[in-house]
Amino acid sequence: MYHTGEPLVEESRKRIEQLWGCKSYNNFGSVETGAPAWECVQQNGMHFNEDAYVFEIVDPETRQPLPDGQEGAVVITSLFKEAAPIIRYMIGDIATIWSEPCACGCSFRRLSPIRGRIDDMLKIRGAVVYPTAIEAALRSFAMLGPEFRILVDREHGVDKLEVHVECAEATTDSSELRELVGRAIKEKAGCTAEVTVHPRGSLTLPEEIAKRTKNRYVVDLRKKG
Repeated sequence: MYHTGEPLVEESRKRIEQLWGCKSYNNFGSVETGAPAWECVQQNGMHFNEDAYVFEIVDPETRQPLPDGQEGAVVITSLFKEAAPIIRYMIGDIATIWSEPCACGCSFRRLSPIRGRIDDMLKIRGAVVYPTAIEAALRSFAMLGPEFRILVDREHGVDKLEVHVECAEATTDSSELRELVGRAIKEKAGCTAEVTVHPRGSLTLPEEIAKRTKNRYVVDLRKKG
C-alpha cells in the first residue's frame, strides 16, 4: 500500500499495517513535480530518482543550499519536463537528504521522512513546533480516535497550546488519559499542551470528513487577533 498527499507519521503507518495486514509505504511529490521519491522495502527514507530530478535542501529563510544531513526546505528541479518546467521549485516541506548507502542496494540518495510543512510550522513561546510531531504522539494511543484539533491562542501576551482529542471507545478514564497524552506530546513535540478529551465522534461530523481533500487539524487564533 502506497501513501501520498500527506506525511505519514511512523505511528500511523504501524496502525495501518496492523489493521490491513500489509506493508505501508510513503512516496513523495506534488502535482507540479510528479512523484519523484519513493520508499523501498527498508521503509527508511525515500529514494529520489537522481537521473530525472535534482533535489536540494535550502535554508527556508535565506534560500541558501545546505549540505546533506542538514534539515531545511526541499527544493526540486525536473530534468525532463518541457511544457511546464520545474526549476528549483520549493515544494514547502521540511526534510533532510541522506547520502548514506541504503541496505536495499539502491544507489540513489534518500529524502528523510517529512518533518512538516513550512506553512504549518508553529512558533509557540519562541519554540518551533510541528503539528506532525503532535500527531505522532497521539497516534501512539490505541484508546484515541483518528480526529484531533490543535488550538493555539494567546492569553495576556503568552502563547497557549490546546490539543483536543476523541476517545476511540464510548467510555474512557479521561483524567488519566489527559496526563498520558500530555506527557507524550511533551516528549515528541517538545512543548506543553493542555489536553481535552472528548466523546467519540464529537469533534467532526462524518459528512464533513467525507468532503475533505486535505486534513486540517490546526486552528491558530493568534492570526485573527
